[in-house]
Parts: sequence; structure tokens; C-alpha cells
Amino acid sequence: MSYRIEIDCNPAYELVISLFAYSKKNITKGIALGSDWRRSVKSGLSASLSQELDAALLDDFTGIDLLIGSCPDSQKATTSSFLNWLDQLQPAELFHLLSPQLESLPSNILDRKSRAVHLLRRWDQEYFSKVEAEIMESLMQDAETKRTWLSAMTPEDLFEEATNGIRQLPTPELELIRLVPQYHLHPTNTSSHYKNMIVCLYACDVSRAPSQQPPPALNRLLSSLADPNRLAMLKFMSKQSRNFTELVQFSGLAKSTVHHHLVALRASGLVRVTAEGTSHVTYSLRDETLFQMTGKLIDYINEE
Repeated sequence: MSYRIEIDCNPAYELVISLFAYSKKNITKGIALGSDWRRSVKSGLSASLSQELDAALLDDFTGIDLLIGSCPDSQKATTSSFLNWLDQLQPAELFHLLSPQLESLPSNILDRKSRAVHLLRRWDQEYFSKVEAEIMESLMQDAETKRTWLSAMTPEDLFEEATNGIRQLPTPELELIRLVPQYHLHPTNTSSHYKNMIVCLYACDVSRAPSQQPPPALNRLLSSLADPNRLAMLKFMSKQSRNFTELVQFSGLAKSTVHHHLVALRASGLVRVTAEGTSHVTYSLRDETLFQMTGKLIDYINEE
């Protein structure tokens, strides 16, 4: 029996993921916004918030995606209304909302929640409230498109299409995957695994390419092929599914280098990542992306 797919989208998710993108300095090189975005944002923050964020513990945000999903619709139409709702939650309510999916709750959960609300409020005031409204509108539109797929595709196919290549196999424990479009970490996806559900914030391209430039997805695809090691890895994966150790042994490259190449290939949609639970992951060539590439390139070249 397969899992269910649920599509969700509201500003609270993007508020949290934008703060995550800023705070995780080591990931900015792998996202489209890049290190320049972080430096630009940092220069616009007050000194006190910048210092607070540099010292912040992201553990305070564990399970916040579950709380966003549990928040009444009337309270999450805006970031302010969601944060007001979150701020008022008491320990018993937090336990009721989180315990079905978390193995254990920290004894200082109320303090963690208060710190998270404080930082998110300040982040909202100094950064997120200034993000272009068109970004959230595009995310909402993408979520609506994905909802039309629910009746036409299997959960596994829908998840793979939304994540540009991740195929999540059913397991006895997995009952629900909540898909949420996000902008700040694109073209990467990020997932949280809980007792019987996964919350996946999938990458969504919402920015248009400058005039005469190729669309971001096509640019990533062509760029990912401009490396002989990646081409060799794709050929190796075309024969059969491979695990990470096999790719390292085949390439003769350092694990970190293989990981870097896989990030680029996954972002381009050329690799299918087949996941069964959280520990068994294999990689294979996603043939359909290669077949579609020529058509996309011709469309771009012939575009007026």
C-alpha cells in the first residue's frame, strides 16, 4: 500500500526556509541565490539581529514544519498571524501536535518555541516582509498545479516529478508526504522525516531568466553536463542503479567531490534518487530528462 500526497503552501513555510537558507552558511554555494545573496541580506540586517542569527541554534526549529501544517487555515494566511498563533501555544498543545510524529520532545520545548518565534518575528520584519510578493504568488500557483496532478498520477510519480528526480518508495511506516513548494533553497529540495510522514519542501523556479538567456532549468541541465566526470558517472548509472559507495569507487574521486557532482546532477533532473526509508538510497540515470533536453534547447533557440 502506498502513501498519500498532500500539497500545502503558505508564507510561513517560506519564512522558515528563507531563515534556514541564510543561517546554513555551508549550503549557500549550492543554491541558486548563492553567497552573494547572503552577503547582501546580511548587510541590510541590524547588527543585533545579525549577531543573534550567527549564534542561533537551528534545533529550536525542529518540528516547526509540522506546526505550520497543523495551524488552522485562518491563522496562517500571513506570517504575523501564524507567529501569533505559535506564540500562544502552551506545552500541552505542543505535545498534542508534535508527539504523534516525534520520538521525544525536549524538556525545554517552551523555551525553544519562544526563541524560534522571537527570531522569526525579527527576520520577518527585517527581511521576509520585503520579499517580492510575486514569489509567493508563483509558489501558490505551483501548488495549485501540483494539486491537479493528485488524481492523475500515482503518489510515487507525483513525488518524483515535483522533486525533479526523487522516487520515494512505500514503506510500512510511511502514510503521508506533505509537499510544499519553496524558493529560497532552489534548485535543491529539503525533507524532514517523521514517524509516519515526510514533509518535503521541493524546489520551485519562480524567477524568469533575463532576456535572451536560457531558462534556469535548461541552464542547470546544460551546465551539469559540462564535466567529464559527471558524464562518466551518468554512463555508469545508466547500466543499473548504484549506491554512493559504488559511485565513489568507480570515479576514484573523494567522497566530497562525488557528493558535489551528484548535487549538480540531481538539481538538473538527470539523476533519479530512489529512496526506501531513510537509509537505503540508490542513484540511476533519469532517461526522460535526456530525451526532453533536445526539445527544450530547440525551443529556446527558436524563441523569438
